Amino acid sequence: HHADYDTFKKSIDFVLSRGFSKNKLIVGFPAYGIEFIDGKNKQVNKDYSHQQILAKLESENIDIKKGKIGNLYFETPDLVRKKSQYLINQQLAGIMMFELTQDTYHYPQLLKLVY
Repeated sequence: HHADYDTFKKSIDFVLSRGFSKNKLIVGFPAYGIEFIDGKNKQVNKDYSHQQILAKLESENIDIKKGKIGNLYFETPDLVRKKSQYLINQQLAGIMMFELTQDTYHYPQLLKLVY
């Protein structure tokens, strides 16, 4: 949905193919999740902060590695690391997180996972 790895890479490749300079390209990571109505990427039901996602994962006893709870999709620690490494390998200018205040202050804090 909003944050899968293939779409991430294709988006960067698309921008670079249009002549944008690698040394000026800053790529964003969402520190939130999006719940889609009926699991379709057409209507958003609700946004969840990373803090809310962690609480929901714990209350429902779901592993964060799944990257989803029902129709709620979000960044996983492994995906953040993988995307960060891709940006480093591509020698892009940097990373920004939106919305940083939605990250958590305990593990797995997304900001600390970025290389």
